[in-house]
Amino acid sequence: GIELFDKINEKFPKAKIIAEDLGHITSDVRELLLHTGFPGMKMLQFAFYDEDNEYLPRMYKSENCVAYPGSHDADCIKSFIKKLEGDALKRFNKECPHKKGYSRVDDLIELSLTSSANLTVVPMQDYLGLNNEEGRINTPSLPEGNWTYRLTPKYRSEKVTNKIRTMLTSAKRI
Repeated sequence: GIELFDKINEKFPKAKIIAEDLGHITSDVRELLLHTGFPGMKMLQFAFYDEDNEYLPRMYKSENCVAYPGSHDADCIKSFIKKLEGDALKRFNKECPHKKGYSRVDDLIELSLTSSANLTVVPMQDYLGLNNEEGRINTPSLPEGNWTYRLTPKYRSEKVTNKIRTMLTSAKRI
């Protein structure tokens, strides 16, 4: 792995590469990330299932990472939050404080935007507050019905643009 990424860095020294380091991560993967300097992924949907989970923003060990409240392979945030229960729901409510005037979806987006991560990627469906039926892109285990989502013109509005601008400005991301 190291030789391959050394060659990539040699040929493309300014490439913007993000390492998908999700799932079961071995010490070899961590060593490779450290060696390459590539930022890893911090998926907030994985964060609420144990007390000191590495995906919780307060647990980030470095700014060299990319925070995601959700992704194309996961539930839309609205559906994710609705499914939370028990200790995971308690932890979500503790780690993700509610801001007046925001939905709980917006709260989770803000948690990712205000993290120490150098970059945050927010799916448009989450900015729009869509649920799985309205905006899910991909369910990895299903062979059909994936990758059909399209942003329709009804969502292209000044209201949506202003919401995103306000959230990014508040989080000092622009």
